Amino acid sequence: MCLCNKARLLVIPLTKIASNAWSQAYASNLEALVSEKIETLMQFREKITAFRAQLLAEEQISQKMTRAPMNSRHH
Repeated sequence: MCLCNKARLLVIPLTKIASNAWSQAYASNLEALVSEKIETLMQFREKITAFRAQLLAEEQISQKMTRAPMNSRHH
């Protein structure tokens, strides 16, 4: 569900429920939305960590290749 649809869930007509209940429902919906965004960001952070590990592995491979003798058949 896109953010615009979720934002609409936060809007609850005051005429249908009492003000206190509206505030509680609004806060609950907002908390759920924030929790979902936190989860998305945590997943993104995990992808960044994996990306960094891949970069490090590739850098190590590159360093090994540049240190290896150019013509290994004669050694």
